[in-house]
Amino acid sequence: MDVFKLEGYGNEKVCWLSVKTGLIWTFLIPVMLVILINLIIMVVVIRIMCGTAYMSKKTSTEKVKSGVLSIFVMMPIMGLTWMFGIFSMDEETVIFQYLFAVFNSLQGFFIFIFHCVMNKKARCLY
Repeated sequence: MDVFKLEGYGNEKVCWLSVKTGLIWTFLIPVMLVILINLIIMVVVIRIMCGTAYMSKKTSTEKVKSGVLSIFVMMPIMGLTWMFGIFSMDEETVIFQYLFAVFNSLQGFFIFIFHCVMNKKARCLY
């Protein structure tokens, strides 16, 4: 932010990073890096999961279902909500700004539902 001297940090209507001055890159570069790392981790986890002895006994359809379910379970943890942050770069994409705020505020709730409520092992502990 020192490079831009806070030029372009918001305007009269919103407090957001400006696209015109390039200050938006102080947000976008770290977010894209985190998303890339998370995607790599997700691919590695799915590959390892598919290589287990348990998965080798399943049919192709069951493997695909397990993989898709795993992706949906990991999405809240892996920061998919930050994709909406990337798409909410200016005032014309206000819907993405709302989606970004809503899904980030519900991220903990989704993690609780997927990893506690829907997890048979976690429910059996009580």
